[in-house]
Amino acid sequence: MKEMIFLPKPESIVYSGENFSVPDTWSAYLPQKLEGMRSGLKRLWPELVIMPDGQEGEKADAVSFCMEESLPEEGYRLEITKKGSKIGYRTLKGAYYAMATLHQAVLQSDGMLPCCRIVDQPALKLRGVLVDISRGKVPALKTLKRLTDLLASLKYNHLELYIEGFSYGYPSHPHIWREDTCLLPDEIRELTSYCQECFVDLVPQQNSLGHMAAWLTLPEYKGLAEAEEGLTVKGIKFPPTTLNASDPGSLDLIRRLFDDLKDSFQPGLFHVGLDEAFEFGKGKNQALLEKDGGERLLLSYIEALHKLLGDEGYRMMMWDDLFAKYPQMIRRIPEDILIVNWGYDREYPVEQKAQYLKESGRCFCLSPGTSSWSSFTGLTDNMLENVRRTAVAAHRYGAEGMLLTDWGDMNHLQYQPVSYPGLAYAAAWAWNREGMNEEELADALNVFVFADVSGTMGQLALKAGRFYLQEEFRLPCRSLACLPLMFGKTTKQEYEEKVKWLAESVTFFSPPEVCRAYLESYEKRQTFQPKKLYAFVQSCLSQLDSVRPQGTEGETAVREYRNALKMLLYLTQVREEIIEGRENVEDKRLYAEIMREHESLWMERNKRSGLKEGMRMFERIHE
Repeated sequence: MKEMIFLPKPESIVYSGENFSVPDTWSAYLPQKLEGMRSGLKRLWPELVIMPDGQEGEKADAVSFCMEESLPEEGYRLEITKKGSKIGYRTLKGAYYAMATLHQAVLQSDGMLPCCRIVDQPALKLRGVLVDISRGKVPALKTLKRLTDLLASLKYNHLELYIEGFSYGYPSHPHIWREDTCLLPDEIRELTSYCQECFVDLVPQQNSLGHMAAWLTLPEYKGLAEAEEGLTVKGIKFPPTTLNASDPGSLDLIRRLFDDLKDSFQPGLFHVGLDEAFEFGKGKNQALLEKDGGERLLLSYIEALHKLLGDEGYRMMMWDDLFAKYPQMIRRIPEDILIVNWGYDREYPVEQKAQYLKESGRCFCLSPGTSSWSSFTGLTDNMLENVRRTAVAAHRYGAEGMLLTDWGDMNHLQYQPVSYPGLAYAAAWAWNREGMNEEELADALNVFVFADVSGTMGQLALKAGRFYLQEEFRLPCRSLACLPLMFGKTTKQEYEEKVKWLAESVTFFSPPEVCRAYLESYEKRQTFQPKKLYAFVQSCLSQLDSVRPQGTEGETAVREYRNALKMLLYLTQVREEIIEGRENVEDKRLYAEIMREHESLWMERNKRSGLKEGMRMFERIHE
């Protein structure tokens, strides 16, 4: 008997050795108490026939439900017998997750289903994904709905939208946004209801201190910058990004943004950011910080944000960046704040951070990344190790949850399916302490994510994400292929100087363990080998031809991977021209082909916002 695969794995599964003959049509008797999951269940399992409990002419092989008060809130018991399937549940969530597991079993059945007893519950309370909707891409509502369905099928219960700049249609600032460049309040309200139907909480992340560059460009808010002249790092000047926390106008602006978002998002968690406030204390508050260190100002600001939310039933989330500089402050902030620690490198000292948060006595989450941004096809090995180590620390030190981030650096040029391996792997580890291995992940991706009947796409997605290992050295959260888009078409000398600056700039952003790893990689860098890179990409493209996805979503994913791989080919050609002075005559043809397909693929999932900006990045190296 071949054992079934599940994503995520159940906590316990015991096979009886018997088999259940699969009916032509699956049906379930839904008790009145479970009517609340009808809509979400129909999206999860469209072919399922749902009948009222106790209906005459009962179907012997239909799924039946039984409430069991002894089960955990999100736990369930699923028994597949020769006569049918029975589900024990305590809450709607538990019943829904049981049906998600049964549906995964059905997806891999071939007429017969192994009889078994599954007892299951999640290891972490919060199992979340953060999606960047602000730096380049603004997903269409239909895209966010499809993503919600995928996340719910993987037993995620938290979807967070990262908002920077003007990607939300703030009613208080109607002059700064257009409908085709942001998500509108009505769209968010519709998505909130959609998420609730499958037990996913939709949560905003509104920056409230750093990452405010777009707002600080507006004439009415320019004076709110901590450092109006910006910040210079290793000779490179950056625009102002951080609010002046001592200016009442800053809090007034944030209050207006919060009020706008509350109009669309339901009470619950509300993430206020507070990460990467690079200019804090380096401008208007410098004298104040020299006097008392800045802790008093930050504490006052955090308490003010907390009050803006708590008075209306929202629970504040925040990144823990500020505690790195002011470690004692963590014990003085309001106790119900959920603190989130982030780190996206495989060397990130997540266990040390988790232990510190545990000892602080505060509720916390840990946040790894999909490693998809600025990479085109992902950074597989970095993602696997980053997610696994983060999850192990979350379980060991009692984290409330794990929040997987999917960022949009470099105009969010990576396509959505490139993040699927990270989404799937983090789902496995957030639900089950044992997670899964790479072989299991690839198989699960084939069946439950890409729906590839050839059994190829999962393995190929992981392989494509190893392109960066063929390059000369590693950089944080990016492939070297993206460098021409960052630097433009420079001379070899200019290119090497900028690469050196970028490699060394890791010391400004990263902890020592991470710095050492990347600096060592740069010091031991290999020679640029374009033929090796071309061969790797061509191998992936050849394998992609054998993929046989089911449905238009799978077909789109194949197109996206193909264009992403061609982007790597083209950008490697550009690097070859810069580094070796050897022009590739094929790059003009390839460029036109990539750009046509990129525009088509972008518009299939997203609003028009950011499309031209991304294409200009390619145009300036093609001229």
